[in-house]
Amino acid sequence: MFDSLKLDEGKRKLIRFKTKIEQMPHNRKSDMKIDRERDKLIIRLKKLENDIVLWENNIGFFTKSKNAEVMINEVQSKIDSAKEEIKLLEQKIRMIDNIVTD
Repeated sequence: MFDSLKLDEGKRKLIRFKTKIEQMPHNRKSDMKIDRERDKLIIRLKKLENDIVLWENNIGFFTKSKNAEVMINEVQSKIDSAKEEIKLLEQKIRMIDNIVTD
């Protein structure tokens, strides 16, 4: 069904996540599960933020090596990917916050 909508992977993940959260019954057990999911997302987000800081710092060291351009491109690709994942995680956290407050 998602293929027919021609959505990018990030939007598909968000739709699946939102559907999963919305279909949970609203009781104490499911609320705890949603809280745990939110905590996991925040932990992952913080880890990615820390990784980005580390990778950006490492790029400074690569400029002093022979194959700097290749290594810089690889690390920059990791940084870009992590930033995209951070955007997705932030959207998921906001989604949980909106559902919980509704």
